[in-house]
Amino acid sequence: MRVINTKTIGFVMIEVLSSMGIMSIVFLSLLAYQISLFKNSVQLNWQAIAYSQLMNFSDMLLANADNDYRQRALNEWNTDNASLLPNGVGGFTNNNHECQIYVNWFSGKSETQRVDVFC
Repeated sequence: MRVINTKTIGFVMIEVLSSMGIMSIVFLSLLAYQISLFKNSVQLNWQAIAYSQLMNFSDMLLANADNDYRQRALNEWNTDNASLLPNGVGGFTNNNHECQIYVNWFSGKSETQRVDVFC
């Protein structure tokens, strides 16, 4: 008949529980890291879309020197901004053929991207 030492069984149980606790903390931290990577990738995607929209509108300003055409282009551009970015809206200021173009959007917080071009 074999004698089982109850002290070693209790110690092994404590080791197993502590290792499971450490593993759960590691897995939860990996999950939090993946969630933060996903949020950053979404934010970077919106910034890339905003930059592309800014470059698109700068080309529109260069092609359309008349103020009526520029206003029409701005309205079309803002329609695109609203569909591509969350609450996206943009505009520009013209100061002696130097245009500052900006686009704003809201994704949890207000974001703005701007570019200065000659127009």
